[in-house]
Amino acid sequence: MAEGKRPGGLTALAVLNFVFGGLGAIFLLGVFALLGAAKQAGANLSEGAAETGTSIGGIYLSLLLGLVAVILLITSGVGYIKQKRFLGRTLGNVYAVVSITNTVVSTTLASASPTMRVRSREISPAPPRMPWRTE
Repeated sequence: MAEGKRPGGLTALAVLNFVFGGLGAIFLLGVFALLGAAKQAGANLSEGAAETGTSIGGIYLSLLLGLVAVILLITSGVGYIKQKRFLGRTLGNVYAVVSITNTVVSTTLASASPTMRVRSREISPAPPRMPWRTE
């Protein structure tokens, strides 16, 4: 990126990266604390995950991708502020790819869960019967 006066849009993008990176870090700290509390309380996470049909490895994969995304988001914000090509643009693009991958993994885990399939059948009622149709 060219040295000199930083555009206002680039500064705004850096600030948004810091804000969302910080919120993501706080969220991840909360999730790790909840996982630690569940283990400390003696809850077997593997049994709970098996009950819902979700693998504990998939949950940890999603958390790892979230952690990498938060680190990339904050680091790219620093790159935008300093107007560095690799730290800003390259890591910002890598963040986008990691974030999309995390969304795909999380959605796949949620939709593959048999609990979600059963609940979706419970929530959606059967279609109304049409008296003029004979079946």
